[in-house]
Amino acid sequence: MSSTRLNGIRLFNPYKLARYETLNYVYYYQRRWFDLARVSIRFVQESAGLNYVQAMYGAYLLASAEFAWAPQEHDVRVVQDKIRTLYRFIRRVNLETFDLERVTQAELSWWIAHREHFGDPNNESVIDAFTNLYVELFRVPTERVRDAAHWRAAAVLFSDWWVEEGLDPNSSRIRQEEEAFQIAYTLLREVVASRA
Repeated sequence: MSSTRLNGIRLFNPYKLARYETLNYVYYYQRRWFDLARVSIRFVQESAGLNYVQAMYGAYLLASAEFAWAPQEHDVRVVQDKIRTLYRFIRRVNLETFDLERVTQAELSWWIAHREHFGDPNNESVIDAFTNLYVELFRVPTERVRDAAHWRAAAVLFSDWWVEEGLDPNSSRIRQEEEAFQIAYTLLREVVASRA
């Protein structure tokens, strides 16, 4: 038996994280930039085990990566560098030992898969990408995080459909998205917070 140090990236609150990630998508597509900045800080704080000041910097790094990624004609090396800087910071704060290059590539891979399969229910590549990210970040077997990856991909798909259906602020898609994130993060926390 090996002992895994329990730190912030493993002790997230699934319900808070689901709420913050849902609002992150909603505010992004509604172009509510101030609200997006505020909730992004909370999302990074909860998901990365940071204090509020650290999370402000982490949210800045995440936003800079997302803005570099946004244009269809982007420089992937710039995006990779910004993602790498974010995960280097998270790794240092949490005294983690994950492989920085592999986690950077895994994060970028789900961004690529999502862009290629936006709104597509045949989203196996998105599930695969989330699975690989969890395997690399938390160093756990694939089969233990596959369900969590499936539900996170489902949440992202509900968000895509909400966008395609016109961004109705009262749409049931937002509730479906948050509920799928809740399932995803509950399953993930059960795996990564264990000392197996």
